[in-house]
Amino acid sequence: MIASLMALSMTAAADCRHIGSHAGIRFVPAVARPGDRLSREYWYRDGPDGEKPVPRQCVEKMRVKGDAAVISKGGIRITGDAKAGSVVTAVALIGGREVSANLTVVGRGQPVLTGKWRQISAEHCHGRRLAELIFTTEGTYSFTFPDRMIETMTSGGGSYRWDPASGRIDLGHGWVGLARRSGSALTIDGVDFDPRALPPPLPPGTASPPRAVCRIVLTGG
Repeated sequence: MIASLMALSMTAAADCRHIGSHAGIRFVPAVARPGDRLSREYWYRDGPDGEKPVPRQCVEKMRVKGDAAVISKGGIRITGDAKAGSVVTAVALIGGREVSANLTVVGRGQPVLTGKWRQISAEHCHGRRLAELIFTTEGTYSFTFPDRMIETMTSGGGSYRWDPASGRIDLGHGWVGLARRSGSALTIDGVDFDPRALPPPLPPGTASPPRAVCRIVLTGG
């Protein structure tokens, strides 16, 4: 009996260690403003099945760092006087490995692109469909094509700069376009995320017409 219990314990621990190597922490919601209340989600990726919640027994020593946040009724509360740009860090042991996530506080009413976006349509684009596009409040982004939606893989990313007034977005790599957000909809004009994307060849002797601007429409946030 004792040997059986020890075997079960060792199996559970091994499962938790495996989860910890592909795990992360997510703040919900992804945008934090002064006075907001947040929760934390613990996730891991297990092959092509995508994200799964981490079993509760695999999460230990949860804590939050940063003067802009306090623990409140099992969640996190951003203080009312938190300044835009303040950083909140969540830390936990998942499967025996320390995992952390940062969140930057934004001002009241400040427009942001922060969140996880999924492509729903595209016009005049020649690249592959985006399975996922993620913007962070820390000024970074990543994008993933469907064939890379396994474990922690992404297809590309970098740093971005966005001017909410004009809509101009600079994603690096020479990718500059316009990004407009309206609620849970995001439209990006002028950026084709697939670096291999090329327009189809024209028949011989055909003059090149003006190239239409790629437009990608996404939902999420």
